[in-house]
Amino acid sequence: VEEGPAPAPPLKGQVTVLVKACGLNFYDIYVRHGLNPEIQPPCTLGLECAGVISAVAEDVQSLKVGDHVAVHCPQAGACTQQITVDEESVIVVPRDISFEVAASFTIAYQTAYFSLFHLGGLRPGGAVFIHSAAGGVGWAATQLAKTIPNVTVLEQPQSKHEAMQENGVDYAIHHGQDYEREILKVRPQGVSIVLDSLAGAEFTRSQNLLEPLGKVVLIGAKGMMRGSIQSACILKPGGTQKMSLLSLSS
Repeated sequence: VEEGPAPAPPLKGQVTVLVKACGLNFYDIYVRHGLNPEIQPPCTLGLECAGVISAVAEDVQSLKVGDHVAVHCPQAGACTQQITVDEESVIVVPRDISFEVAASFTIAYQTAYFSLFHLGGLRPGGAVFIHSAAGGVGWAATQLAKTIPNVTVLEQPQSKHEAMQENGVDYAIHHGQDYEREILKVRPQGVSIVLDSLAGAEFTRSQNLLEPLGKVVLIGAKGMMRGSIQSACILKPGGTQKMSLLSLSS
């Protein structure tokens, strides 16, 4: 733990938040290992947090001191006692939502929303296959996908099958099954979108599941940590989208 000065008063368009809880994401592990050229250790980790607004700039009208908020920190730094951010990075949350919950949804739901709708182009009648379905992004993606009429969600959780189905999963494929074969039984034409948080050895299998003009959206690369990321570099033209929330301002 490192002690430092309190943040300066917020400038134009900014607020200062007294942090009550921080979210930890797989991305923080990348930063910790020095795998992000833009954010190198030593640094303060954390892409999201939640807390109470303690100060606002004079021009800020939509937020006030005392508001309970969730905060997206695109340049990291959330794991601290106080943080000053642009007002666009802050979302007011109801008082009945705990700080722990509020600190854990901004990255997961932004990732899921941007992946499904902006990159994946999900439409009514489509189908989504989600790797690592029991994780935060998989959970969020399931809920968001089911807001679109007649969308089929297929997942391969390693556990929590009943919870996944209660969350909206139409087909939970048991871990250890040949998921390519099982998915194509359900959807012979293939799926519209694969949300791939694994990359590595699973990437080619993800591509094999696509319907014509379907997309693999890479939302992570756990295979990088195992040295198996190389297959993610062999991309079918037009069939793969990659995203990073660090490129989004809010």
